[in-house]
Amino acid sequence: MNRGQTETVKLILASGSPRRREILSQAGYEFEVVVSSADENVALNDPFRLAEELSRRKALAVADHYVGKEEDYLIIGAGGTGSAIGMALLKAGKDVTFIARGAHLAALQENGLQIQTPDETLSFCPVQACTMDAYQGTPDVIFVCVKGYSLDEAIAFIKTVATKDTVVIPILNIYGTGEVMQKGLPGILVTDGCIYVAAHVSAP
Repeated sequence: MNRGQTETVKLILASGSPRRREILSQAGYEFEVVVSSADENVALNDPFRLAEELSRRKALAVADHYVGKEEDYLIIGAGGTGSAIGMALLKAGKDVTFIARGAHLAALQENGLQIQTPDETLSFCPVQACTMDAYQGTPDVIFVCVKGYSLDEAIAFIKTVATKDTVVIPILNIYGTGEVMQKGLPGILVTDGCIYVAAHVSAP
């Protein structure tokens, strides 16, 4: 842009709220309404962080209408291994959602994810985290990082959210998991997965 030129910015209201339309109109703004389909189920007590997280989700959902869609990563099981994988993806700027439950889910939703390595401490807050029942996305890549006894539950969940284009990567400490999941998920690409990482959960 040359000096003296003004940049045209398109204003988009990612909400169907009549009141918000009224406020923007009274302020003299020209805008387009694109109602967001983002999940508004957020377990945050701080009203400012709640508003920030909802705004972020809506902005990302609406952005898919205008720019090339980034791959959506889903990590089932946010323990030591799942969190390490999520950290690498988040650090690279990827769209990541963690599937968790109980105190661990509450901690992720309230405090985000913090990873301590020998070289650095990384913090990501907020992060997207929910239960299997609350997840409403369509992931491009799914990392399965659960314990062996939760594998059947993970397979049943994947059947409800995956498409023929989804890639499933099991990362479990049980040999032959890929083959087991391939049989349980016909029509979906399931690879064999292997990772070498020393990680543990120090706190929920």
